[in-house]
Amino acid sequence: MGRITPPLPDDIQSLRDELDNVKKVNARQWEMIKRMRHKTITRERKAMRVKELEEELAQLKKESERDSLTGIYNEKGFCLRLEKFLRQLTEFDEFKTARHESDDERPSGMFVLLDFDLFKCVNDLISPEKADVLLQMFARYLRDRFDRFSGDFFARLHGDEFLFFFRNVKDEKVIRHIFDDEIRPKLRSLIPPGVDMEEYKIITGVDYLVDATYGVVPVTSPELSFTALHAEATTRIQEAKTHHPDARMLLAKVRRKRRTGDKTKPL
Repeated sequence: MGRITPPLPDDIQSLRDELDNVKKVNARQWEMIKRMRHKTITRERKAMRVKELEEELAQLKKESERDSLTGIYNEKGFCLRLEKFLRQLTEFDEFKTARHESDDERPSGMFVLLDFDLFKCVNDLISPEKADVLLQMFARYLRDRFDRFSGDFFARLHGDEFLFFFRNVKDEKVIRHIFDDEIRPKLRSLIPPGVDMEEYKIITGVDYLVDATYGVVPVTSPELSFTALHAEATTRIQEAKTHHPDARMLLAKVRRKRRTGDKTKPL
């Protein structure tokens, strides 16, 4: 084997220069990698923040459509869904000829406004807190009663007024069956925990806390508005209220009993 000749000094310097150049290139590449990584992390953080803001916005929108006491829809949530149905009516009427659709296929619906009877008695004779619990119990029943996939929806308007919309129902008798045979009996059976019904019956002469009166309005035209439907349903409720017990009269009766020396203790 031949003897290896050691590198010359110029060769050593050349190698050193080349090594320095490689180090500089590597340093520049590393800086580029760090900048790219920073940009990637920044983009990811921005994307995460955008997602968080979108989720917050969706949650705020959801909350704005819900009643804070009961968790069911409020007036806004109800109106948004009613407006969607009215748009479907408009579209059907505009395109039914082109689609060769018959009037039997036209979307239909029933608007119902329900108003509690004697709710003021619960609020005044028992407590506002128990009155709120009663509203919450009724809302839970509605959530269990109605199929969320049916297209029906309901809401608490304010106080003791509730709204309902029944899709694909054309016969008012169907609605009256639901309210007279299901919803009103259930409402009369609701008793918040801690309420002494025997005592309440002695004081008021009534063996339930609340009943309800309701008004039904067919939704037949896309020109109808929530305001018009609510006004018509209110008129029908006022007509029906003459056959239902009145809270003011009942409270006046209780006050007369107490003034005449009735020793029945307050609830």
